[in-house]
Amino acid sequence: MTSHRPLDRQHTPHWARLSGLIAAHIGLHFPQERLADLQRGMAGAANEWGFADVAACADWLLSAPLTRAQLAVLATHLTVGETYFFRERETFEVLANRVLPELIRARRGRGQRLRLWSAACCSGEEAYSLAILLHQVLPDLADWHVTVLATDINSVFLRKAVTGMYGEWSFRDAPSGFKERYFNRTEDGRYRVRPEIRKLVTFEHVNLVEDPSPAIPTNAMDVIFCRNALMYFTLAQTRKVIGNLHRALVDGGWLAVSPSEASQALFPQFVALNCPGVILYQKREPGPANDPPWMPPVTAGQPLEAPPPTLLETPPPVESRPASEPGAFALRARALADQGRLADALAWCDRWISADKMDAAGHY
Repeated sequence: MTSHRPLDRQHTPHWARLSGLIAAHIGLHFPQERLADLQRGMAGAANEWGFADVAACADWLLSAPLTRAQLAVLATHLTVGETYFFRERETFEVLANRVLPELIRARRGRGQRLRLWSAACCSGEEAYSLAILLHQVLPDLADWHVTVLATDINSVFLRKAVTGMYGEWSFRDAPSGFKERYFNRTEDGRYRVRPEIRKLVTFEHVNLVEDPSPAIPTNAMDVIFCRNALMYFTLAQTRKVIGNLHRALVDGGWLAVSPSEASQALFPQFVALNCPGVILYQKREPGPANDPPWMPPVTAGQPLEAPPPTLLETPPPVESRPASEPGAFALRARALADQGRLADALAWCDRWISADKMDAAGHY
């Protein structure tokens, strides 16, 4: 077995230079507190390239301009792949009850076109979630021209996404009956997205920090989901990506980011829509009433213009969530505190502590 000699304290300049190189080309930010993440990812990349130790691999990467093949391998080992169907369900609730019904009413009888983009789609669960939601809110879907573009920089993630094949872990927050309605059970016990859902989604390899390629139709989007990706970019790259996403939207289009990424300072060119548990950003001029917070209708949980769905049900209690959730609780607590919503932030801190009582940061 090949052993990797990590870059130790004496090789700190290597890490700083390598981190800067990765940030410039992929946008991923590895400050000192994320050094262990960079080291783990580089160990995997070094192994794939056949290097006996990480230091030699770093020397090789720093010796010449990075190629697209090298960037592809780095992206495979350095990007985060944690996702599942209808993750951060509140965003899908607002999409079902507010955003899509407005778009459908405006477009019905006038072109009947909808374009959605799942940027940083990872292994595809988010993109297929959007396609399933469209099936629910559009009973006459066959009469519409609907596309869901799904992109990611990680080729391994994309290959899995294209297959549309998932195990039980991808359904950990899905309601009962969801798998049976939209997936086919395979002989090995996994689930494959049904053809009528899969045909709505197109997967492409896209590096968000690069200027959009004319060959990939990322323009004229009605809705863009770019969640849990911006938090890993440098500030400069984050602003560049947000600018590109703003240009990709039609006037009146919507951008969804994760609660931990919502920031008035980062999205000045958008109008924020404050909803319970989520903030969405719309590409339009501010209204005269300062856009008061939106509350779900009495029929919340039921997408408009569709039969009762099986997906937007009450999520399970916190105690039933997996132990991997404290990180998400921490991000929400910090995001709410930054917005001045201290009572809500404390509530998420309580959930954080309940999920991991030994995490001192939650108590702090």
